[in-house]
Amino acid sequence: MLEFVKTKRAPLYITLFLCNILMLKAHEIVYIPLCDGKNTISKIREPVMKSQSDWIKNVFEKGIYYCLPTYATEKYCAISHHENGTKKILFYLENYETIEIVGNGATLLFHG
Repeated sequence: MLEFVKTKRAPLYITLFLCNILMLKAHEIVYIPLCDGKNTISKIREPVMKSQSDWIKNVFEKGIYYCLPTYATEKYCAISHHENGTKKILFYLENYETIEIVGNGATLLFHG
C-alpha cells in the first residue's frame, strides 16, 4: 500500500519541481551601474525598461546616485493625505509582478 502512495504522488512532485524551475527562470537580474552626470534617472531607468520579464531584481552598485526631477516620469496621482496632482516618479513599476531591489549600500539623493 505504501509503494502505491509513493508512485501515485511522483507525477505531482515532478510537476511541482518543473513549475518551480520555470518560475526561477522568469527572474531577470538588472545591474544598475554607478553613473556620473545630470541624467542619472535615465541611466537607472533604461536597463529596467529593457527587461523582458515582469519579475525583476535591480542590483545597484555601491555609491551615490544624484536624481534630479527633470528626467523623472510624471503621472497624475490621487494619494490619500496628500494633494492630488502630477507627481514625479523615479521607478515607474506599475507593469511588474515582482520587484526586488538590492541596494548594496547605494545612496539615492533626490533633489526638488
